[in-house]
Amino acid sequence: MSAKLLRKVIGNIGQFPLSELEKLIGEGLHESDIYRTLLDSLPEGHVIVTRDHRVVFVSKAMSRLIPADRRYRLREGVRIESSVFDKDVKDYMIAVLSGKERAEARDFAFQAGEGASVMRVSFRTFEVDDESLTDITVRDITEEINKETKLRRSESLASMTT
Repeated sequence: MSAKLLRKVIGNIGQFPLSELEKLIGEGLHESDIYRTLLDSLPEGHVIVTRDHRVVFVSKAMSRLIPADRRYRLREGVRIESSVFDKDVKDYMIAVLSGKERAEARDFAFQAGEGASVMRVSFRTFEVDDESLTDITVRDITEEINKETKLRRSESLASMTT
């Protein structure tokens, strides 16, 4: 339920029968659940933050893509800086969120166990009820890079034989 509609309902609460108010709240909660479920079903991770860097939503994929100690994991209500440990990623996020750097997609390599992984971090700012929010998207592009590398090697070998 949008904040504008909620303010309107609260402002006129005496005019709404309780059953109608319960129905509106139920519909708003259902709508919110649909959006959360949609974002949770995507393979890339999403973190939505406010202008002051407070996390308002974290998708399930984000915890898989950026694992952290339970005490420091991304969760609603914390500032994004307190949960991102990689200095380069943190500096980039803060610079973009503060408006000091353009919000372009950037790739970061991480050592994970026996192999390296590459994550692409991108930003999208949008407005909801006059509040500016930013969707920080993290996508694992390791497989794409590995396929591209193999293709280039194959092309290189093919050009050597002709």
